[in-house]
Amino acid sequence: MGELYWIALSYHLPSDSSKSRVYLWRKLRELGAENLRPGIAVLPRTPENLRRMRQLLQKIREMDGEGTLAEMRFLEESAEQAMVEQFSAQARSGYDRVIRRGMELMQKKPDSRELGRLQRDLEQAQRQDYFHTGLTGELRGGLEQLLHAAGESVHEFADAFRELLPAALEAGVTPVMVKEIVYQSVDYLGIGRVLPFLQATNDCLTQQGVSLPLKGQATTTMENRLGKGAQAQGAIFGPQMLEAWKAGHINRWLAANCFGDYYTRTGLTLAQREMITFCFLAAQGGCEPQLTSHAKGNMNLGNGKEFLIRLVSQCLPYIGYPRSLNAIACINKAAEG
Repeated sequence: MGELYWIALSYHLPSDSSKSRVYLWRKLRELGAENLRPGIAVLPRTPENLRRMRQLLQKIREMDGEGTLAEMRFLEESAEQAMVEQFSAQARSGYDRVIRRGMELMQKKPDSRELGRLQRDLEQAQRQDYFHTGLTGELRGGLEQLLHAAGESVHEFADAFRELLPAALEAGVTPVMVKEIVYQSVDYLGIGRVLPFLQATNDCLTQQGVSLPLKGQATTTMENRLGKGAQAQGAIFGPQMLEAWKAGHINRWLAANCFGDYYTRTGLTLAQREMITFCFLAAQGGCEPQLTSHAKGNMNLGNGKEFLIRLVSQCLPYIGYPRSLNAIACINKAAEG
């Protein structure tokens, strides 16, 4: 008799429910389950696997399916070893995919999203490595170096920001303006990428003798942020945006958080906030539909076509020619609309 305990999920879903079948397949794949035979998925018995299989069983029944969860042991040691080898092969395959992707990323300067995805893929491969197939020390070291470089790449940009900030302050950009620019970037770049810049800002302001924290600039409350945000959207993009938040929960969050929490703050004018949003979108690339919309929004607030072209020209040394040319194309498209 085998020495291991296993969890077996026997299931049956209605034949006309392709959506349910796809859902179940994806969930079992996430868990790293192997098929004992069609309709019976197996996992090594762990408290976490038992918890998640119970959740999946409940979901199967909610989808009008049938299922049974059982604990099992193999009576033949050879059958158990074959199942262990299936799981080990799956783990090796997961590590291979991570390694191949890591090698691809090593050939370029990956952005934080690509590195974050690689980190998540590695963590999933490790979770599904039930029998400790593991990475060799050399491969593990290479991946760890790559992921470490990912974090360093963000900090390198923050270091450049740290060097330029004193000159900006000397040129007339106020501490409040700097903090507001950094705060607003969260909605467009994400807190993970912005956090090093916030720390660099605080360090620089402290070194300049600025007392922190600065006076708060918020003007909205939890009760009126949605309405105020919708008004800001309307002022920038037109009255058709006043009820755009009703289209879905992301649209509601956009109106309440992005526009209600940030665009309504003091410290920067609405036109200045729309200008820096244009810069955020142009710099990260891959956001051309939003960039075109915000180019039009800038024009609606008085930041005309020629102004935006000068703005892109100023940004070019920092964002490069491809993204600068894409930004110019978006400006031209917005001007035609």
